[in-house]
Amino acid sequence: MKKMMSILLVFCFLGSCLIASTVFASDATSTFNLTAGDLTLDEIPSDFDYGSEIVGTDNMMSNISIAAGAIEVTDARGGDGNWEVTAEASDMLHSNGIYELPIYDFTLKFGAGGWAHIHDSGSAVVWSKTGALGTHISPAGESWLMMGNTSDSLAGTYSGTITFTL
Repeated sequence: MKKMMSILLVFCFLGSCLIASTVFASDATSTFNLTAGDLTLDEIPSDFDYGSEIVGTDNMMSNISIAAGAIEVTDARGGDGNWEVTAEASDMLHSNGIYELPIYDFTLKFGAGGWAHIHDSGSAVVWSKTGALGTHISPAGESWLMMGNTSDSLAGTYSGTITFTL
C-alpha cells in the first residue's frame, strides 16, 4: 500500500507539471479615456451697495467699505490648473442716464491676498490660483470705493457695472 501511495503522489506531481507546461498565456489590452472638462466661473459677488453719501466739497468720496460675497471657480481641465479672475468697474452713471461720476479707485480683496485696485474704470486681477484643479470658493470679499464727488455733483442714485472675467 505504501508503494502505491508513493507512485500516485509522483504521478500527480508529474501530471500537474505536464498540465502546467501545456497552458498558453495571452495579453489583453485595456483602455481608458480621460476627457478634459471646463474652466468655469460659477459664482461672483452680486451686490455692491455702498449706501448714501452727502454731496461734498471734497474731490472724492472715501472710506466707503462693504462686505462682498465670494467667488467660486471650477477647474476640470486637467494639467496645471492655473487661472485668474479679473474685475473691471465702469464709471457710476446717474439714474437720469446722463451724469457720470468717475471711479478713481475701486478696490476688492478676497482672503489674505492684497487689495486689487481698479483705477479709472480699468481692470485688475482680484483672485488667482496655481495648480488648483477642482472647485474653489474664495473667502468673502471686501470692497472700497473712491469716486468723484464735488460740490457740483448731481444728487441722486448712481449705478455702475462690475464685470468679472475668468
